[in-house]
Amino acid sequence: MCETADVPPYVASDKLRAAKKAFDEAEAVYEAALERLRQAVIEEVALPTRPIDVGREVGWHPGHVRRLAREAGVPKLVDREPPRRSDH
Repeated sequence: MCETADVPPYVASDKLRAAKKAFDEAEAVYEAALERLRQAVIEEVALPTRPIDVGREVGWHPGHVRRLAREAGVPKLVDREPPRRSDH
């Protein structure tokens, strides 16, 4: 026989439900702020600005900044090979 057979059905407390509601609301605010920051980063890189500079400002790796910009269709800052040094 199951040892939990005598345990009444679970009903969450008001305190738990309130905490969960507050968390869900804070998470929604966080997600909205994160999307706003992503869009601002994309717009900044499109100016054009170096992804490394934008990344330093927001605390993100430049590769992440480049990926966001690429996914948004922002052209690369440099679309050609850098000049090579001559050997003379």
